[in-house]
Amino acid sequence: MLRHPSLQPLSRQHHHALALCVLVERALHEGNAGAAQLARQIREHWQRELRPHFRLEEEILLPCLERELGPWDLCRRILDEHRELERRARALGPSPQQDELRAFTALLRSHVRLEENELFEQIQARLSAPALERLGSALAAAGGPACPNRGISE
Repeated sequence: MLRHPSLQPLSRQHHHALALCVLVERALHEGNAGAAQLARQIREHWQRELRPHFRLEEEILLPCLERELGPWDLCRRILDEHRELERRARALGPSPQQDELRAFTALLRSHVRLEENELFEQIQARLSAPALERLGSALAAAGGPACPNRGISE
């Protein structure tokens, strides 16, 4: 299903998160980068991309859904995964184990898929056109669409 325009900026940011996963996993597999360098890239991506993305979801998207649809277990799961991803990103020290990096990317990949394949599909199916427009306006006002499309350094 095509993404409603109100969700497209968040979907583009999801694409960036998946690109980070591919970069880290490929580098680990091929031995092209040290764990410390990859951990630094994850922390930088966390600060630059993921943290602001999570803020938009937590302050705009999820409250909108609860107003429109009521309490939803999926929203609670998303918040829990945000906290776990944050914990794992912060825990990546200067000399992380490769398993820590793989665990982070596995959770991030799974989280993005949950949002894209379940949450966004449900939003598009359950929210009215006016509610989707209000959501898009709220995200735009909070800086969602204005977030730059930063590439992942390879």
